[in-house]
Amino acid sequence: SASPSRRPDLGSHDDPQEHLEFTTDGLVLPRKQSAARVSRKGAESIEVYALNRSELVWDRCEVARQIQQRTIAIRKLSALLDQSKSNSTDATRLTLEDLLSHEMAELRRFQEPTQPFSMMATQMIDEFIRDLTS
Repeated sequence: SASPSRRPDLGSHDDPQEHLEFTTDGLVLPRKQSAARVSRKGAESIEVYALNRSELVWDRCEVARQIQQRTIAIRKLSALLDQSKSNSTDATRLTLEDLLSHEMAELRRFQEPTQPFSMMATQMIDEFIRDLTS
C-alpha cells in the first residue's frame, strides 16, 4: 500500500487512462489489466491522491449525470431524425439535424482538457459514441 508521502511513478509516457477507469456513480477504479489483475499504478494513484474522497465522487457523479442527460437527448433526436426521413419536410429534418449537431457539440465540451473530470467524460462519451454507431 502506498503511503501518502509517496507518489506513484506514472512516468512521463504513461497515459492515466491506461490505469484508471470511472464509474457513472463517480468512483475511480484501477483499470483491469487482465481478468485477474488490475493496474498497480492505478490503485496507487487512487490511494495517494485520494481520488475517491466524497466531495470528488459527488462532483464526478453530477458531471456524469449531465453527460447522461445529453446522451439521452442525442438518442431521442437521432430516433426522431430517422423517423423524419420518410415522413417529414426538409425544414423539419434540417432543424433536427441542427439540434443534434448542437447537442453533440455540447456533449464534446465535457471532454475539453480545461473542463473538470474531462478524463471521465472522455471515457463515458467514447463508450456512448461506440454504442450509437454500432
